[in-house]
Amino acid sequence: MNSLIDFQIKVDAVIKDDAGKLSTAEKESFISEGVSRYSKHRPQRKVSDIAGNGGYDYSLPSDWVRDFSMILSVEYPAGSRPANILGDKDWEIYEDSAGQKLRMLYSTPNTGETIRITDTLLHSVNISSSTIAASDADAVANLAASLCCEALANYYAQTADSNIQADVVNYRTKSSEYAARASRLMKLYYDHIGIDESSPHPPAGATGNWDTNYQWGQDRIGHPNRLR
Repeated sequence: MNSLIDFQIKVDAVIKDDAGKLSTAEKESFISEGVSRYSKHRPQRKVSDIAGNGGYDYSLPSDWVRDFSMILSVEYPAGSRPANILGDKDWEIYEDSAGQKLRMLYSTPNTGETIRITDTLLHSVNISSSTIAASDADAVANLAASLCCEALANYYAQTADSNIQADVVNYRTKSSEYAARASRLMKLYYDHIGIDESSPHPPAGATGNWDTNYQWGQDRIGHPNRLR
């Protein structure tokens, strides 16, 4: 499983939304939210080399994500044996009117020297590939499917457009079934990642929000339309 299409197929197979209550765009948004949540728990790691220039302030990598990315280590000068990893008090993320940058507090790297940083990034899933580990792909699909099932449970719980009692009972049954499925799928995800459901504290943070309604006109779960 290494593409958006793969995730879509897995999610569709799990949620079994035969009535088509969720649009393709909505399911894609839940896959995106699942990837964002997974990124908090197991962020993508990247190693970048920064060329010294005789100064102490250096631009962060172009794919640095403000309010999410974290520097895990700074090696300077890069290539020493053993690696010379600087302490946390030897550098800082400094911000001025131009944005965030890496500031070396006690070193001034010369031209020809290299600063090597390891930082965290959000994962991504697109039409042809993803950065999610193959061993975690099913778990992330379960997470996205759980979010879809939660939305479907909410839809059927709120539906009251039928005057036929049998239909009302059927809607309530569907709501309960989707709610139970959402809970099971979320547990499968947490168990795989190794998170205590009662205290799922991730190591990094990133948030997302969709201020649009479901196709049936109802606000998204947990994201009421703020324009009302």
